[in-house]
Amino acid sequence: MKFRKMVSGLLACALVVTSVFTGNMSTVKAEGTTITGDAAEGSTALKAGDYYIMNTKTGKFLNAGNGYGTQASAMTYGQLVTVSTVNDVTPQDGGVYKINTHIKEGDRTYLGTNGYMNAAAADLTITSTESGGYTIEEKSSGNSKYLTASAENTVVTFADKSDLSEWKFLTRDEFMDHAVKRLQRIPRLICHRLFLIPALEYITNTAVIGAKQARTIK
Repeated sequence: MKFRKMVSGLLACALVVTSVFTGNMSTVKAEGTTITGDAAEGSTALKAGDYYIMNTKTGKFLNAGNGYGTQASAMTYGQLVTVSTVNDVTPQDGGVYKINTHIKEGDRTYLGTNGYMNAAAADLTITSTESGGYTIEEKSSGNSKYLTASAENTVVTFADKSDLSEWKFLTRDEFMDHAVKRLQRIPRLICHRLFLIPALEYITNTAVIGAKQARTIK
């Protein structure tokens, strides 16, 4: 695909351009996303694997930020996580999983029930939704709380279920597709900071973080 071949060149350009310009990039929307890697054959149960987790309401990705720099947050680029099943057995839909964020503090590298990305491993129930996403639920307190983004800031917490509690699990290729589609939306004859720089920042973050995580995840 010719457009994909342009990405490597744009990455080099991005490293130079973004060293001069800074700024927030607009939200990456979820529309048009086809999820192919997360559903087990003949089932809606999530398969174990490496994913970026995207909130379907905001279009933002689960990453570390806010409190201590390790609090679960909804960001414009994602943290590649490893989702594993209990005893390495693919459960039925609504089964129990652990999410290794690879954000390390001592031996704690998991998404915890406290809403931090560097917590002890926690049992999390992941259940499919009718719209094709998933909820991530914790029951440690005896009451069900769901991983939920905020409509007011970037903090992600376990809270009562709402329309901000639905997530999609994107493979590395699907995550990169967001960057490609974003560049495709740039008008061909316009090279303006409003359009180009945010797109290049997104590509750069994707490449740098992906390379770093590829070395981390074996």
